[in-house]
Amino acid sequence: MKSTFRLVCSDGVSFLTKEERSAIAVEAVKWAEKLQLKNDVMILNDSRGLKIVVRWHKREIWVMTEEEARKGGLPSPSDN
Repeated sequence: MKSTFRLVCSDGVSFLTKEERSAIAVEAVKWAEKLQLKNDVMILNDSRGLKIVVRWHKREIWVMTEEEARKGGLPSPSDN
């Protein structure tokens, strides 16, 4: 990870440890770099039922549950 990102976690992911949240952030940035993110936002789906949103230009990573994301209006894999 070449730069610092601000990590924002919803109440629904409070079960994750600090180390797990940090690992999610590192992995999300690696994916964004690997895919050479051209848009400002990339949305990842985690096997634990988490939605990870990378806001590249704002240097933010948002982590929430699928349910919280759905209630907030974020797209799901079934929207593809």
